[in-house]
Amino acid sequence: MVDDVIHRLKILDIFADDILEGNKTFELRYNDRNYQKDDFIKFVVVDREGHISRHPLAGSCSR
Repeated sequence: MVDDVIHRLKILDIFADDILEGNKTFELRYNDRNYQKDDFIKFVVVDREGHISRHPLAGSCSR
């Protein structure tokens, strides 16, 4: 069995809000991390100054 791969990605808090509200349902990204089917993405929500934010989306994993 292969271990699950988790990619940790920073996301601005304004875009995290859009995800929670259902206004942002996908994102096109350059495959610079060798993303594979069934990998997880763990969001690190930051503000515009780059400080980690306490946001409901922070730390959640998505496929």
